[in-house]
Amino acid sequence: MHPRQSAFTLAELLVTLAIIAAVTVAAVPVLAGITARNRMATDLNRLTGSLHAARREAITTGLGTVVCPGHPTTGCRDDGHWERGWLAFQDPERRRNCVDADRDERCDAGAGRIVQVAGAIADAGLTLRASGNPSDYVRYRPTGLASGYAGTFVLCDTTDNAPSHGITLSMVGRIRKRPPGTLSCD
Repeated sequence: MHPRQSAFTLAELLVTLAIIAAVTVAAVPVLAGITARNRMATDLNRLTGSLHAARREAITTGLGTVVCPGHPTTGCRDDGHWERGWLAFQDPERRRNCVDADRDERCDAGAGRIVQVAGAIADAGLTLRASGNPSDYVRYRPTGLASGYAGTFVLCDTTDNAPSHGITLSMVGRIRKRPPGTLSCD
């Protein structure tokens, strides 16, 4: 009598592998979408954090504070491309610009201190635009108000068709997250 061997047949193994391949192929786009949405939420949270830091700085120091798209070595840009990075700085003389050529973390020519610098968004397929007047900076008064600025920041994915992410900033300085997909990327 031969002992009974338990093993998979070649047919059973091929069917199992086919099922695993089909599930994997179906799951990859779902996982890519989740990753894209998480990446966008993280980038928008960076901007929200910078806006909160600027507002807090204005309130605690009693000095106006500005957030603008740009970099300390070149100053604020007026091109509206927030995805290239932004900076927050004290603006006691209401210049709305900050250049730190000597890299001492202060705006040159006796202006205020740099509060925060955010580098560019890593994903080249993302755009971050502001609507409102003006759309190239936000200024917080010492009271914490963003007087004269009421607008929306929209983060869009131009490659994956992921839903837009956005925040709305009111003139009282309050930031509200918008549900994904509710803002237009046009």
